[in-house]
Amino acid sequence: MAKAARQKEWWQPYSDMLSKNARTYIGLESAAESLRTYQPSSVPGLLQTTDYARAIITRAGPLTLGEDEIGRRLSLRTKRQAVIGEAGTLRLWTVLDEAALYREIGGPDVMHGQLMHLVEMAHHPQIDIQVMPFSAGPHASLSGMIGVFSFPGSDPDVAYVDSVSGTLFLERAADVQATSTAFQHLSATALSPAASVDLINAVARRHQTG
Repeated sequence: MAKAARQKEWWQPYSDMLSKNARTYIGLESAAESLRTYQPSSVPGLLQTTDYARAIITRAGPLTLGEDEIGRRLSLRTKRQAVIGEAGTLRLWTVLDEAALYREIGGPDVMHGQLMHLVEMAHHPQIDIQVMPFSAGPHASLSGMIGVFSFPGSDPDVAYVDSVSGTLFLERAADVQATSTAFQHLSATALSPAASVDLINAVARRHQTG
């Protein structure tokens, strides 16, 4: 984490609107070679469309945000996504809860566009997307979001979990291993990548017609 913090902070122009935890997360995201993450309630930021991100920012952010501030937050989100763009090197493996596909954010058209974007990104060679179906019942991370960053060379992994006080970053080997094991169980329980794309397509059609 310290090494990531010492790297060039390309997000410095946005630091006034970022918490310490957010700066740490973006630093790890920029330095990592892979990220395994479970997202229970919404699409991960790296996979969000602009319209979907705007809807989240305007509804979940401070009520006093003006268009300039919204634009800056959208710009930050877009620049973060460069890690999985054409020149990006991050290997992303995400498990989404099925609830995130149905939770209508921004209206039917925005959701349809977001879900079709997920289908497109699922074919990216550096990205794996799985869906945790409702039928799976209780699973390894009902409590919230988890993730594990891995880095080039001999740098140890860093895990994170949701907590009542915000995102908690974990560096102890035992904690990282426990989080990695939880993600392995999630992946084993979730639909396969191919079946996940089929489900996303089906839900997208419901948003389009509903």
